[in-house]
Amino acid sequence: MKNIDYTLRARLQLLGIVAVIAVFAIILVSKFGCSSNSSDTKVEKKTGKSVKTKTLSSIPEPRFLKKSELIPFMQQLSWAKAKSNNIKFPRIANYPTAGILIDLNTNEVIWAKNPEMQVPIASMSKLMTVLLVLEEIKYGNKNITLDSQVKATRECAAIRVGAMGLSPNKIYKLEELLQAATIRSANDAAALAGAFIADYSVAEFVKKMNLKAQSLQLKKTIFINPHGLPDKNKHNLSTALEVAVMANEILRHPEYMKWAKTYQTFAVNNTKELTNTNNLVRKRKTPGVDGLKTGYTIKAGSCLAFSCMRDGRRMLGVVTGFKRAGDRDDFVEALLDWGYKQ
Repeated sequence: MKNIDYTLRARLQLLGIVAVIAVFAIILVSKFGCSSNSSDTKVEKKTGKSVKTKTLSSIPEPRFLKKSELIPFMQQLSWAKAKSNNIKFPRIANYPTAGILIDLNTNEVIWAKNPEMQVPIASMSKLMTVLLVLEEIKYGNKNITLDSQVKATRECAAIRVGAMGLSPNKIYKLEELLQAATIRSANDAAALAGAFIADYSVAEFVKKMNLKAQSLQLKKTIFINPHGLPDKNKHNLSTALEVAVMANEILRHPEYMKWAKTYQTFAVNNTKELTNTNNLVRKRKTPGVDGLKTGYTIKAGSCLAFSCMRDGRRMLGVVTGFKRAGDRDDFVEALLDWGYKQ
């Protein structure tokens, strides 16, 4: 009899354990259960409304980068055919301090002069500024769009050299600021657009610029502001090669390419004229040239990051250090004509 009682008691205990496990399993399934649908519906306690919640199956598949995207741009370049800095062109008297020309179809460096010399880069700095804002729009989580409304800060509106003419506390559309920075090279617009994605802090945005430079392995690039103006004899610094890396990144953004080849447009209810500072696009209409960014300070000289497409072949180049913009443009036109024959 004792053996029977013991056996019965053991079976009851086992059944109790099984029941507890079953209840626990039901609770887990009800709380974390997966669904084959892209989303589940639950009832929100406060409102009584049904709410769609994401499940594992609703998470998009990751986009695996191509091998070429995983390798830094500078490491993809071939220097085997690069001509040295002693290249000479007929009727060209003035030459750059530093420069580079790259065939992007083959990633071959066609020509280079002091490509790794650290030099002031003036408004070519705006390549990084606009790049970061466009990346924030495309990949960020702050719901920022080209239509975002941006209030002009006193700090940015106080910039009067090469400026769009911002009014403190006035609201501007982010796209207008980026257009002004790209087309007109407006320093106040560049500063405000950058500050906007850094909680209206120019200083914090400059930190983002330098972090991005590090991520692109730009070891000689240093930013002190978003626009490129000198500050108490301090300058934004880089090299022709590293500016070319920034330029290559901006080529991924069709919005920028549209602005960079715009001859002229108007912003802020047609009250602000934005005329392109790049004479290869505006006055000369050099065949195939569709950007990218001019620059000038006394220390940097006249600079240009440029892109050109002819017969399906894209060239990317950078030159710095000219005394006159006209000399710079003459050289770039001659360099492109020569480069496409190589």
